[in-house]
Amino acid sequence: MSLKKKMAIALILLSLIGLSALQSANSQSSNNIFIKPDGSVSGTTQIQHSGNRYTLTGDIIDQVLVIECNNIVVDGGAFTLQGAGGWGVAGAVGKESSAAINLTCSNVIIQNFNISGWEAGIYGAYNNNTVANCFISETQSCIAIYADNYNVVGNYLANSISGVLNKGNNGMFTRNWVINDWQAFLIFDTTGQIIKGNRIENNTEAINTSYGEGLEIYDNNFVNNQKNLATANDGLSLPIIGNGGSLPFWDNDQEGNYWSDYTGVDANHDGVGDTPYVVRTVPYTTDRYPLVAPYDIAEPSINSASEISPGNSPMPISNNNTDPTTGKQPTNNPNQQTILLIVIAALAAYLAVVISIATFRNKKQTTPK
Repeated sequence: MSLKKKMAIALILLSLIGLSALQSANSQSSNNIFIKPDGSVSGTTQIQHSGNRYTLTGDIIDQVLVIECNNIVVDGGAFTLQGAGGWGVAGAVGKESSAAINLTCSNVIIQNFNISGWEAGIYGAYNNNTVANCFISETQSCIAIYADNYNVVGNYLANSISGVLNKGNNGMFTRNWVINDWQAFLIFDTTGQIIKGNRIENNTEAINTSYGEGLEIYDNNFVNNQKNLATANDGLSLPIIGNGGSLPFWDNDQEGNYWSDYTGVDANHDGVGDTPYVVRTVPYTTDRYPLVAPYDIAEPSINSASEISPGNSPMPISNNNTDPTTGKQPTNNPNQQTILLIVIAALAAYLAVVISIATFRNKKQTTPK
């Protein structure tokens, strides 16, 4: 093989392996924090670990927290997960394309976090998780749920496009303040959802759903929302699609909700209005038992989350810790990167030797005899 061919091959190999190393370094230096399936923590020193409890000890800026370990409690300690910002206004393009907390596990309690400036505050694609007493703002979705059996309790979800985006089944949403969002609750084709005892205030759309079967909504305070019920077909001027019962239930057969624009009377002073509240005329749906006074819903407070023991859900725990967004398990393997760097160094040394030999031969050929 000629010297020129050897040099060309060496340069191509060096370029290809260098590109591979750069891509690997970028993927592994994504700056993520991991609570791994074995319970170990990588990517930060800002998390204390004792038993099944993980506690944040300081603010974390622009790092995604990926939780892969089942049956644990992750406590924010009132510290902040701060993203780059740019979200929170409908139609605005944000600077982030990820979630502050990515739940790729089951039977986990997330509590006492301040979260701001991410595409999603908390992203859940595995069943049986709880989000409690978190303050989440300036996101596309404060909480984005793509799995079943979520308990969302005592959170403050504000100044975002969606307070809760839910594509899972059998969710319980209680004692949350959902304020100043474009959509307080964006509910897709799901069943078994209960929205109870929440303060839903100053939102463009309080409830947006395309399929309300099994959606029960009662004991909430609906205050100064521009639209109480929106549907996915509003832009087409079509009714909600579905069988009978596809509209939400706005009461539990005894009590409904408080509506700030309700004008009915309560002649017998039982706390329930004597005439139904019309939630929407087309399609026609009513709250049969509207409350005449606001329900007592305490303001959320970080560090006051009631302890819920993880692992008490009847649903099976998934042992597949693969990230559902990519189909791959996140890794942070410095050994692979080290090996690539060693190979690059070896090739660089080989190339240097080849060039030196070529230079020496050229000089020898051009030196007068």
